Amino acid sequence: MKIKFLLALLSAMFATTQLASAEFQKLNLDDCIDLALKNNRTIEQSVELRENAKWILKRQRRATGSSLSWSGAVNKIGGKDYVTRRATSDSNYEHTFDNTLRLSYLLYSGGRNENNIASAQLNLNSADLNLENTKQQVVFDTTSAYYDVLRNKNLVNVKESTVDLLQKHLDQVTSKFQIGVVPGSDILSSKVQLANAVQSLVTSQKDYDNALATLSNLIGLPISEDLLVEDNMSYQKFVVNLQFPLFMPLKKPKKILPLLKLTDCRK
Repeated sequence: MKIKFLLALLSAMFATTQLASAEFQKLNLDDCIDLALKNNRTIEQSVELRENAKWILKRQRRATGSSLSWSGAVNKIGGKDYVTRRATSDSNYEHTFDNTLRLSYLLYSGGRNENNIASAQLNLNSADLNLENTKQQVVFDTTSAYYDVLRNKNLVNVKESTVDLLQKHLDQVTSKFQIGVVPGSDILSSKVQLANAVQSLVTSQKDYDNALATLSNLIGLPISEDLLVEDNMSYQKFVVNLQFPLFMPLKKPKKILPLLKLTDCRK
């Protein structure tokens, strides 16, 4: 009875999933990668760090040119200073104004500015590489999570088929036991196999749900939102003939040139 209850519960759960699949957000691998690159906060942080490095480089370059500065000050006068100014001037004023305009040009810095520019350029190059590395890591993690979802999805399908076959086998063994063809131990053995298959199916379903949650987290979607991957991992036969290993390396000369040089040296 417990096995039948579990089978009914799993059937209801999978049936509900199939009925609600029309409301799922369907995504393929390219969609997942685009969403991950768009919503990943580490990439946004790397972009901001690169912008900061770019403006630091511009500031260091401007330090080698001319600079124009202006300063102004307003002072209120009073006391003896006020009396003195009133005595020496016909104007009746209570404030003094000072304005300074300064133009400076650095003739020689002893290599300090040049070193600062070179350091800022290296920091910018490092920020560029860090940004590209972050994007590549996000693409790799998203691709791995996507195919992990597909793998667990196929495992669930395999476990479902196994449960169905074992249930049919149990029905057949029960029918044979009723007519006295097989002993009762065969029924117990079939029930144990079916119970183990049901448990394995439940575990695979949980792994599939966890894989979906991981993918949702990587692409920046709420975990509660239902996803449906469109691809299916099916077996595709890959035929390799003699021409493939002989001529495929020629398409990547950077990897084969060192081998050719080593061969020449040995000759």
